[in-house]
Amino acid sequence: MCSIRKGDWKVAAFLVIFSVTLLCGCAKELPPRSALQLMEDPAVLLGVIHRCNQLQSAALNDRECRNAREAVSRLDAQQPPQTDLAEREFEKAREARRARDELERRRREANEKIDPYTMPLAPDMAAPAPAAQSTAVVSTASIPNG
Repeated sequence: MCSIRKGDWKVAAFLVIFSVTLLCGCAKELPPRSALQLMEDPAVLLGVIHRCNQLQSAALNDRECRNAREAVSRLDAQQPPQTDLAEREFEKAREARRARDELERRRREANEKIDPYTMPLAPDMAAPAPAAQSTAVVSTASIPNG
């Protein structure tokens, strides 16, 4: 059997790592993704946009960053504007609120109507006329214990 000396395994590990690194470094660089490819895969599009936002120099010069910006602008143009949808929902909610308020107003008016035929009779709450003051002299004899 072959035995490996103490220092040999370090050299073997270094050679393996070096050869793998060399092979990976010699691989062909992938061509930049087109705008259509990025539009088809939103996760990749977000990753490219994130990378371009992190590296300002890449955002200016990188072809893939330009394609990502183009893909975003195309996707935005394809989607209907959100303001139309929001305005329609707002108008629908406003019409529902108006109908609810109108119903409440009609109920209130129905409760406030006065029917003179079914109204209970109430006593007259007018203030009584002031009593006339008499000018007669009161005798002391009419006052008891006086």
